Amino acid sequence: MTKKCEYGEDLTCRVCGHVARSLPSHRVCRPPQKKELVVQHFELPTDPAFYGRPPWYFRWGDAVKAVLSALAITEERYAAFKRLFAKKKDAPQKKGCGCAARRERLNTAGYWTWRYLDSLRRRLGGKLTG
Repeated sequence: MTKKCEYGEDLTCRVCGHVARSLPSHRVCRPPQKKELVVQHFELPTDPAFYGRPPWYFRWGDAVKAVLSALAITEERYAAFKRLFAKKKDAPQKKGCGCAARRERLNTAGYWTWRYLDSLRRRLGGKLTG
């Protein structure tokens, strides 16, 4: 059985909150569904072998390279773009784009971040969960 919207004086349904343009409205009332809030809980791994090296999500340089390559932005295209918009056209251009060094710097930063968080985890005795 379908139930029609129950409109008040302000043309708003009392059940679903739909605002009608004019009355009579023959709209089927669709009350909002109650959605359960799902809270995802992240726990640090308890396996000591896991902490021997940084997990994949701390390799920021590799992640940036993967995203850019998924967007079809390669090192060659970046170097060509950089040459296209150089300030001085006669200035000598660098041979590469510097992507390897930049990726290594980001990976190093991710490694040191992982080391810092790992030392916090060890100092707090594994109480960084949740």
